[in-house]
Amino acid sequence: MFGRKFLGYALWEAKGGDVRRGISAKALGAFKQRIRQLTRRNGGRSISQVVAYLRRYLLGWQGYFKLSQTPRIWRSLDGWIRRRLRALHLKQWRRGKTIYRELMRLGATPRVAQSVAALSRRWWHNSLSGVHHVLTVAYFDRLGMRTSDVIKSYLGLLCLGMSDYDAVENFRRDKPFQQLLTLQKVPSAATLRQRLEKLAANDLQARTATWSTTLLSLIEAPITAETTHVCLDIDTFVMDNSNSKKEGVSRTYQKVDGYTPIAAYLGNEGWCLGLELRPGKQHTMKESNAFLERVLPRAQCLTKQPILLREDSGFDSQAHLALLEQQRQVFADEGRRLDYVVKWNPRGSATADRDTWLAVAADYWEELRPGKRQALWTQAVSIHDDNKTEYVVQRVMRLVERTADRDGQLLLEPDYELEGWWTSLDEAPEAVIKRYQAHATHEQFHSEIKTDLDLERLPSGKFATNDLILHLAQLAYNILRLMGQLGMTGELSPVRHPAKRRRLRTVLQELVHRAALVIHKARQIILDFGQDIGRMTVLKTLRSRLRYPRGTPC
Repeated sequence: MFGRKFLGYALWEAKGGDVRRGISAKALGAFKQRIRQLTRRNGGRSISQVVAYLRRYLLGWQGYFKLSQTPRIWRSLDGWIRRRLRALHLKQWRRGKTIYRELMRLGATPRVAQSVAALSRRWWHNSLSGVHHVLTVAYFDRLGMRTSDVIKSYLGLLCLGMSDYDAVENFRRDKPFQQLLTLQKVPSAATLRQRLEKLAANDLQARTATWSTTLLSLIEAPITAETTHVCLDIDTFVMDNSNSKKEGVSRTYQKVDGYTPIAAYLGNEGWCLGLELRPGKQHTMKESNAFLERVLPRAQCLTKQPILLREDSGFDSQAHLALLEQQRQVFADEGRRLDYVVKWNPRGSATADRDTWLAVAADYWEELRPGKRQALWTQAVSIHDDNKTEYVVQRVMRLVERTADRDGQLLLEPDYELEGWWTSLDEAPEAVIKRYQAHATHEQFHSEIKTDLDLERLPSGKFATNDLILHLAQLAYNILRLMGQLGMTGELSPVRHPAKRRRLRTVLQELVHRAALVIHKARQIILDFGQDIGRMTVLKTLRSRLRYPRGTPC
């Protein structure tokens, strides 16, 4: 049985008698022969061309044999291929002086560079020496397709309202797309998918999370306060990915299969300071404290005004409220101010303790209309964190009693609605409730991410890759929001009706998706937008405002 092969596969016996799938000797021999042809040292091709040929062949071969259970063979083949590439590179440098100069430029020590240059004709021998610390895996990855080209290409797609990998195929021969984004190459759909998966596996999203904060800080983005505070809204939302087998897709609180990412928005403009993917079944409070601790420093960097954190009842827990009190103290020690309004989750007490609530509300009833009255009051509640530390938190309560509907129809029995809001604001209950009601604006921001950026159904089957895509979408969202706020409000706006904030869809329609005549002249690409003077003024203003100064460290 172990000597047979089928479609390039063979069976082998592992420790413990387990039977596993492997690659047959004949298939391995054919693979090595093909690699020798592609990496021969007398082909007259640049190292970048060789890497490009290798990438196409290796992607197909790896995809065919992805079911093999031989990780040791994969590692040995990878090392062998990279040694052949190093030997080819050394031969192309040819002379000892050139080898020494190039190795020093790439960061080799003088001792290694001298020893390799002294034996400049022994390419295969030198490829196993200290050169492998200079011609690394990352070095050859950059030769094939730069990571920056992959990231900027996908960001360009998102800023055009596209999220599918296949959409990049329409731009592979688009010179303006390549030149405006300063790309050496535009990746294919297969390369884009593979590289994003690899970057996600290397946890690139840990670095992309702060890109938006850096952008907004450099541009000095306008951040508008609501009365006395700049609002920071945090909430989860549902992305419907039904009828798919993507990793992490599960039943959400809206009774559909999908994801429930968490997002944070700052100011009336809705700048996105955090956007992270979560499995559909994950409870809102799980890992929310860590998310809050990541987001608050970003908000501090962008505004010196008091911050009002607003969250719905999914965030109502003693541990979370205790963390908010601790963060308030941290802000106070720095001379800053942090307040919060969190919707109270009654968890059954609204009906179980109705008589108690009615007794408390007896002194606060106020008639709103015939058949409807409400009671508003404030109470102090003691809570404890995980270390049993006690905090006294204020809670605004509202009890509404209806004995008749709005049409005057009497009800058989009174209908009661009990609501509450945890808050640190020293304001009247009516003012606290009004502040929380403005929290609903963030639902529009969720909608823009899902529809305007075409991210309702995420493109990858892997959870980490989709998480990276959402982190990139956060940056694309803020770029488009900047274009809308800086170029489409006030006197410059080409849109007729005034607005305090422009939807991303409006920015895409008015500024991004515009017809232009492409002119190739004197090795330059010129985009002629015709007589659309209003939009050209906006584009010139945005270019001067968003242009990053050369030579300034980012």
